[in-house]
Amino acid sequence: MFRKDLIDMLLNYPMSIRDIARALELSPRDVEQDIRHLLKSLKHSAYVAVVTPAQCRKCGFTFPDDKLRKPGKCPACHSTWIKEPQIEVDNKSDQQQRSHVPRIKKWGAIFDWDGVIIDSLSQHKEAWHRLAHEAGQPIPAGAFERGFGMTNDRIIPEILGWPTDAREIEQLSRRKEVLYRDVLRETEVEPLPGVAALLDALRAAAVPCAIASSTELENISVVLGLLGFREYFQAIVSADDVTRGKPDPEVFLLAAERLGISPQQCIVFEDAVVGVRAGHAAGMKVVGVATTNPAAVLDAADRVVRRLDELDVNELAHWF
Repeated sequence: MFRKDLIDMLLNYPMSIRDIARALELSPRDVEQDIRHLLKSLKHSAYVAVVTPAQCRKCGFTFPDDKLRKPGKCPACHSTWIKEPQIEVDNKSDQQQRSHVPRIKKWGAIFDWDGVIIDSLSQHKEAWHRLAHEAGQPIPAGAFERGFGMTNDRIIPEILGWPTDAREIEQLSRRKEVLYRDVLRETEVEPLPGVAALLDALRAAAVPCAIASSTELENISVVLGLLGFREYFQAIVSADDVTRGKPDPEVFLLAAERLGISPQQCIVFEDAVVGVRAGHAAGMKVVGVATTNPAAVLDAADRVVRRLDELDVNELAHWF
């Protein structure tokens, strides 16, 4: 492998050591040695190397003093979600030219689904009632409100107090979503007021958007098709992608990763208390949307609105 090969590979295209190793069919250890040598030799060349430090996908902790750190345990949250650093090579003259051009800091918008994009509370309630009737189980008073933002596998045992056998919980959970889609097809689904206006503004400003929800992907896909909203979102993270529900930040961190943006450069839009907590746990800014909950309940958010079109994209950008 020649050093020019590495430069050509990394020129204006960030890659991790493992990405390079796979492309060149070499071991990561061999590539790491060549990368270290390349970084040292570029100091007196026409090129400059930019290395994004390793970062924990879960809590956002970065390793500024060890830029080539391999995946391992995070000293901040003790998870093993370390994201490898990305290495990029740039031409010094091009970089100097770009340095004189004002740059807008990149940030991303991450939306919860139910209660933020669509008002599906009545459809979910009807699906739970149908499931309860089929299963011969009661629904405690206030269960819907307490379960906002939670996954079914938490709602069934913790909120509803139904059977705790893992297999039965899974069966009930899947059946509930089938019933929910039945209800969707029987009723008219519309976006919440102000949603389309904000999504249009974000698209015009080239702000990448993602959905991060505890609902199933099939539910989201069905409604996106009905609303014609697919083009607004560059990433979707659903209950099918995560193992821990909110208030764990996993769903938001994965959404940020799929957008290619650090958690600290993202804004979460949430209507549930557990979602606000999850957004902050991910190191993100949070806008509370007072649809399914009153504004006072969401006061831990960085800002609370009743409609998404109350927000101005330029004002949101100033958070970064």
